Amino acid sequence: MSEEQEQFETEETTEGIIGEQNETTELEAAPEPTEEEKAQKKINDRFAEVTRQRLEAEEETRRLKEQTESQAKELEALKAQEQVINVPELPTLSEYPDEQEVADYKAKIAQRDSLIIKKANIDAQNALKLQAQQKEQQAKQQAAFTERQNAVNQYWDRVTKSGLDEESMKAYGAVVNDAVGAVVAEDFILPHENGPQITEFLGKNPLEAEKLRGLNPFQSVSFITANIVPNLPKKTKTKPSPERQISSDPPTGGSTAKKGGRFY
Repeated sequence: MSEEQEQFETEETTEGIIGEQNETTELEAAPEPTEEEKAQKKINDRFAEVTRQRLEAEEETRRLKEQTESQAKELEALKAQEQVINVPELPTLSEYPDEQEVADYKAKIAQRDSLIIKKANIDAQNALKLQAQQKEQQAKQQAAFTERQNAVNQYWDRVTKSGLDEESMKAYGAVVNDAVGAVVAEDFILPHENGPQITEFLGKNPLEAEKLRGLNPFQSVSFITANIVPNLPKKTKTKPSPERQISSDPPTGGSTAKKGGRFY
């Protein structure tokens, strides 16, 4: 082997070793995320979850709307069928009918009987189908109401366990709802482990609540997570509150859940 070949191979080997060392150094030198980056990731993860829940609720609303429209179309189709299936009047015979008239009479009677049976079957099928759809829709509405009711109950249980005054919390809740809107109040603050403390803070600091007015849900969640939650006082624990009774009847209107005469 010539000196030039040996020198070339030596340089190539050296470059490979240096390259491997550089790659190892780069891997080892990967910086740890800062506290700000960690907080932002936590905000993004929380908002992604809130967004997912909201999208699922919107999708369910859309599906129920389509189902209602479908039911309306089926009812229209049923009406159309009822218009097509016109049951004729009962035929009559003359005083002295001949054989042809009697045969025609029997044919008309048979045709009329067939139409009556067909119409009755269609009516029964559509009634059963509509009844099943209504029961399914009612069951879904009841499940959604129960889920919301549970969230409200858990919120007020946290209020009690934290030793907060319930009457004051109602007033603070009104401030929060007005400032952040239903999406953030119901999907973020209400189920949050520090929901009562967030509500109390915003209620006692209306200028802070005012900063949230006009923000979109992502901005509101980010602001609360970054600026309010870290500064909340530690929760004081009290004895567990008694089990609350959940109503089995969904509300007649509105999206605000009711519990024991109290609204969030």
